[in-house]
This record gives sequence, C-alpha cells and structure tokens, in this order.
Amino acid sequence: MDTATRQPRESWQSTRVFGLSPRILPFVAAKKWYNTPMTPKITDEMRKALEQHPDDPLKVEDEQTRKVYFLIDSGRAQHLLDEWLRRELKVGLDQADRGESQPWDIDETLAQAHHRHASRRK
Repeated sequence: MDTATRQPRESWQSTRVFGLSPRILPFVAAKKWYNTPMTPKITDEMRKALEQHPDDPLKVEDEQTRKVYFLIDSGRAQHLLDEWLRRELKVGLDQADRGESQPWDIDETLAQAHHRHASRRK
C-alpha cells in the first residue's frame, strides 16, 4: 500500500482488537490478580530465598499438584507486564502498518459482547 495514501496509525483497527494478536488476552486476564481478595503470606523459606536473590523471580512448586509458580516483587511484575504489553502492541501496530488488519465493526463487536454477557447471566 502506498504510504502517502495510507491512513494514520491511530485509525487502523481490526477485529483482532486493534490489530493485536490474540496473545494480548492473557494481559487482560492477568490484571485481575490485582483485585483478588485473598493475599497468602510468604513463608520463612520463601523470604530467605527472596533475600538471597532479590532481583530474580522465585520459583515455587506446589508439593501436591507439582505446578510451578514464580514469585516476584509487585514493582517488577508491573514492569514485566508493561514490557510485554509494549511488545504485543508493537506486533499489532506493525501488522496494521503492513495492511494485515481489517476495519473494526464496533456495532458487531458490541453485539457479540452483549450476547456473551446475556448468556452468562442465564
């Protein structure tokens, strides 16, 4: 597409949430953990490990499920999420610049959202 006739970056929108990869959705879900009512406490073992390596994520394994989690400082977590979001935004904006997006039909998007919301309330 000729860059002289191309729309400005701000006007590019797509059905993939402004041209963003669907990989952006975990970010939206991740924001929910800020509002969880339960705040588990750090054990002495975790505190010691965090003090020994204050700048590194602490790998924590659930002994029952064997699931692995990473414990990090909230400031570092926000920084990592911000970096990740910037990378994902760049992917979407680059796709839009290459013409790999479609016009966003806001009415259709809202209709789908209302339908999903209504089906959850049943």
